[in-house]
Amino acid sequence: MPTKSDAQNQFSLRLGLSTLSGFAGGEYQMGNVSLMGGWFGSQDTGEESGTCLVGGVRYSLKPDGSTPYIGTSIVTNQSGVQWGKMGHHLSINVGYKFPLGSKFDMTVGAGVSPKISGEGETRPAADLTIGYRL
Repeated sequence: MPTKSDAQNQFSLRLGLSTLSGFAGGEYQMGNVSLMGGWFGSQDTGEESGTCLVGGVRYSLKPDGSTPYIGTSIVTNQSGVQWGKMGHHLSINVGYKFPLGSKFDMTVGAGVSPKISGEGETRPAADLTIGYRL
């Protein structure tokens, strides 16, 4: 069981499907607050192409152990092929983070992702990742 001091200023690598940390990314946790960033693939609409990057913040009710969380992030260069244009989304998620041993953890969450630039519409948001604490 991690102690409170273990949850202070730690870095984790994350893999999964997440509008908070991408397909592959990192999380820097400072107590209850985590800063995240990652790569979410590439988009090519035929008219435009670009790399999807994610940057966000998550607030957990507890700094360690099993805990619910709320998070928000910006997802860049997402597109809807039917519109042929790229834009950015604001992702808002709620979920649960729980430990899987001493170095691993898992997040499961969902939310909404309204478009904040470009053409398009609100999309569902997801957060399903495995993290490895360095």
